[in-house]
Amino acid sequence: MNKNIILLTSVLMLSGVSVASEQDKSVPVNLYVEATVLDYTVPESISMYVKANSNEADIDDMKITNNSKVGVIQIKNISALAINDYTKVEDISDFSKLPMNSKKASLVFRNHDMMTDYKEVIEVDPECDENLSFTGHSNATTEIVADQPFEIIMTVGFK
Repeated sequence: MNKNIILLTSVLMLSGVSVASEQDKSVPVNLYVEATVLDYTVPESISMYVKANSNEADIDDMKITNNSKVGVIQIKNISALAINDYTKVEDISDFSKLPMNSKKASLVFRNHDMMTDYKEVIEVDPECDENLSFTGHSNATTEIVADQPFEIIMTVGFK
């Protein structure tokens, strides 16, 4: 009979220790993340071709590549600046009536006349491409022209 009493006492003591050791504890977690590098590729230039007896331009696509493994890049603003003595004119202009050699040209992106900046956000997922397609016009010339009428400027950031 003494053995049963000792065994019962041991169980009660073990139970008491278990209840007494329960406590809520917190451990802070420190997060260290290296800055993600904005890694994308744009072409150095694109070409704009206008054939003889035409004012309609064929323009190479501008391929934007997000080289990053993480992070969506956003193109937030696209503007076209007329350079090399060219004048940017509205695409609805009658280019057939513009003076010869007047260095006037238009540029359109996604049905938006680039007389004003394009402000809709374009997103490019990690390790993906986005082709930006432009159209445009130029006045007639009396000689072959190899020039740059526009500089395209983009604001690029991360989402």
